[in-house]
Amino acid sequence: MASPSPRPKPPYLPDGWPLGGRPSVHTDVPITAVFLALFITAAALHMIIFQRNKREKHKFRLSLLMFGFSMARVVTCILRIASTAEPRDLSLSIAATVFTAAGVVLLYIVNLIFVQRMLRSAHPVFGWHPTTTAAFRVAYGVIAATIAAMITVVVHSFYTLDTVARRHDHDVVLYGVTLFTAMAFAPVPIILLCLRGPRDPFGSGSWHAKLAVLVLGSALVTFGAAYKAGVQWKGPVPLTQPLPGYLSRGAFYGSGFAVEVLVALGYAFSRVDRRFWVRDGAHGAGSYSVGRPAVRMEVDEGKRSSSAVRGSVHGSGEKSEAEGRQ
Repeated sequence: MASPSPRPKPPYLPDGWPLGGRPSVHTDVPITAVFLALFITAAALHMIIFQRNKREKHKFRLSLLMFGFSMARVVTCILRIASTAEPRDLSLSIAATVFTAAGVVLLYIVNLIFVQRMLRSAHPVFGWHPTTTAAFRVAYGVIAATIAAMITVVVHSFYTLDTVARRHDHDVVLYGVTLFTAMAFAPVPIILLCLRGPRDPFGSGSWHAKLAVLVLGSALVTFGAAYKAGVQWKGPVPLTQPLPGYLSRGAFYGSGFAVEVLVALGYAFSRVDRRFWVRDGAHGAGSYSVGRPAVRMEVDEGKRSSSAVRGSVHGSGEKSEAEGRQ
């Protein structure tokens, strides 16, 4: 009598195609290595910018968030390469999946902080209202709680074969990707409220340049979030079926690493540390422009112009008086 085959132990292999299909050493490792180098570059740029600003007493802590995001993606790329080289080590696959899902939320938070500053600049009273401030804080809290829930259910799905439990896990994932798409897109409608320009200026560069940088960054991360949400809502595809085109390798990199590295490098090269800087201690309507170098320069120039005009008028008066005596 043949002995029954031993029951597999967790973690279990997923029974559906993931976005990107089954990674290949000959294809995915070189591609991921390129993105690894790009994210290392982005991390180095943001840290260099932060350190230089720190020496100049120019505090912009969001550079640290961008550095943290870039380093999270460096770890993600390393884990993806390792899990591709060792496909039977499901622990590596789980870690790569978790980092892939979790890292991008830092970009959503950075964009929300940027648009909050623009809203406070364009509409100081409304932007600094306690209700508006509370709404942004709730958004940050919801993002943090949601990513924690998603990490939990993603890991849990590797450790259960219960179809009901896996369906519940998938429902949480659907909620999470939908919320993240909304949070990624949220800066865009808020920007529409800021088109008239700033009443309480901040940072350097033109207002339209700030708008363009933030709209482009938000559009890119929204595309990535929306694509991943669409894949989840379409439902899992069993491994017994051919890999559909929307789950292809190109779709994985195009909606993920490519979008994110464009934002990370774009924010470094466009110098968001200058454009979106506000002074420490800014609080309340009108507090952004207090002490701005540009404002002081305009005041000094105005004083010099006034003095020049008074001097010119005074000189003209003396000249006319002298001519009259002659």
